[in-house]
Amino acid sequence: MAHVEKFTKGSVNGLSIHIERKTTNHSNPDIDSERTYLNYDLCDKEGDMNQRLKNRLTKWIQQLTTWLKQLITREKQIEQQRSKGISR
Repeated sequence: MAHVEKFTKGSVNGLSIHIERKTTNHSNPDIDSERTYLNYDLCDKEGDMNQRLKNRLTKWIQQLTTWLKQLITREKQIEQQRSKGISR
């Protein structure tokens, strides 16, 4: 079961600290800090959560920009074809 919730960019730092347990002051009293070394990730991750999010957003923005440029170019081509009386 997955838990999905929307967060603002400003709250990511606090979430990162919480999820990656970067603090010694835990709100959950059942956390045993002496056993933290036993924690592991199911996949390899480079950098901390903030850096991974920044990289992911940068990549997404680049892909979106490329898609928008292609869309605008295609729309211009269609408009030129219509103005010349060329139809599909």
